[in-house]
Amino acid sequence: MQALGLPRHPYTIRDVKSGALFVDYADELSTTYAIMATDKILAHLGRGGVDLNRSVLLQRHLQAPFRCQRTIEMSPFSPQ
Repeated sequence: MQALGLPRHPYTIRDVKSGALFVDYADELSTTYAIMATDKILAHLGRGGVDLNRSVLLQRHLQAPFRCQRTIEMSPFSPQ
């Protein structure tokens, strides 16, 4: 991949429930690229009609598993 000038670092996003796996690539390992990859996949799933209101996102780094958990919380005033 490097000989072709393509990005070398994979970012994988997996849906634990369905087993779906999404892969994105970037030139660097960084939180910024991880967030960008996540945003692209969430936008794709939202356009496909997936309800993201009750989703829980887990972030895993290779050096330390599950450092943080990000939860998309619904407002008590949101339609159920």
